[in-house]
Amino acid sequence: MQEYDIRHFQFSEYYTVGRYPVQGEFMVMAYEALNKDMKIDDELMHKLQVMVSTTEMVQSYFFIWDDLADNSKERCGKPCWHLLDDTGFIAINDACVMRSFINEIIRQHFSGEMCANILSIYDKVYFVSSVGQYMEVEVSKTRNYDNYNIELLAKINALKSAFYSVKSPLLLALALSNKLNKTSYDIVDDMGLDIGVLIQHH
Repeated sequence: MQEYDIRHFQFSEYYTVGRYPVQGEFMVMAYEALNKDMKIDDELMHKLQVMVSTTEMVQSYFFIWDDLADNSKERCGKPCWHLLDDTGFIAINDACVMRSFINEIIRQHFSGEMCANILSIYDKVYFVSSVGQYMEVEVSKTRNYDNYNIELLAKINALKSAFYSVKSPLLLALALSNKLNKTSYDIVDDMGLDIGVLIQHH
């Protein structure tokens, strides 16, 4: 079991450590904007650190799947995780364990409605991004571009980029601020779509 604990640590930090935490920093900036007068004490700082860490681990989770699907060779300046000598298709299991580990971290540090909201946001990130990845892979695999138009591109971008890159950091900041409701969700949903599509195009 100790050997697997070491492996767990290795694949959890492989893509997470050493790259700029874009989504995590965006989430913190959004939280600060929502709570301008709040004093950040040790407890809140710890919660923010947990959120940044898990947000970036979600990105690492998708890196593993994306690299497998695209048969990529390099990520973040080093060989893709699945290309390491002791990995291969075990990377699928590693990604599944990482996803469960992320959820467990959230459960250990949050409770009640806040915990439920955070987990719900992450669940939607997994689902929406996976559908977007499927659509992109299908288009690439069939090489049938007859139906590949601006509407399809916008849909793929909305699923694969907008929710994770823009909407989820804002929603997580709202959840952490106890300000997540239908009205705030709808505002993020409308605003985040256009920004996310713009990011994907660039």
